[in-house]
Amino acid sequence: MIECTDEYIFSKNKKNKKRKKRIKKIMVFLIIFALFFGYQRFVVSESIYKTCYDYLTASAIEHVNTAVLLSLDDGDVYDNIITIEKNNEGEIVLISANNQKVNSISQKIIKLTNFELSSTLKKGVPVPWPSFFGLGYFSGFGKTVNLKTVNVASVNCEFYSDFRGEGINQTIHSIYATVTTTINLEIPLNNKSVVSTSKVLISENVLLGKVPDFYYGKNIL
Repeated sequence: MIECTDEYIFSKNKKNKKRKKRIKKIMVFLIIFALFFGYQRFVVSESIYKTCYDYLTASAIEHVNTAVLLSLDDGDVYDNIITIEKNNEGEIVLISANNQKVNSISQKIIKLTNFELSSTLKKGVPVPWPSFFGLGYFSGFGKTVNLKTVNVASVNCEFYSDFRGEGINQTIHSIYATVTTTINLEIPLNNKSVVSTSKVLISENVLLGKVPDFYYGKNIL
């Protein structure tokens, strides 16, 4: 009877030890997996994102500037967009914008930017291989890998005007286009977006004559 009890206790202790070993192995596996996931999520992904951010921002600015130049028709852009009316004393009484013309230019900028930027991104974003291991400090060394999980999400264009005094009865009227691009970037275990905003001068003109005060700080586009 005693021998049977001892054997039972020994067998039970052996099972408990095996169970504890399995639990330890599972815990070790979970810890390693959590560390690996955290490293990939917060170190590797950030390293890749920082490298891609600089490239994508520079590409967006370059293509926006090119798109704006190609979208402007020949001739005086200012006269095509802005209409100025004066009274008999030569004072400016009305400044209005040709919204149809403005919208047309805006759509051209959006389409060209989207097309040119999408064409560039099809080739992929060159990422130095150390970035894939979270070694951002060594990103200037070694070969690059083209990351192609990137696409243009949206392109928006808005026009606005700015008035500033320049001498007696002289006002500089500047017209700007603000183009915002949003690019989706799919990184292992993390998806991010790169948003870039470019401010481009479309046209500028010196207005001779008194401009009503309410135009200052007002966007007529």
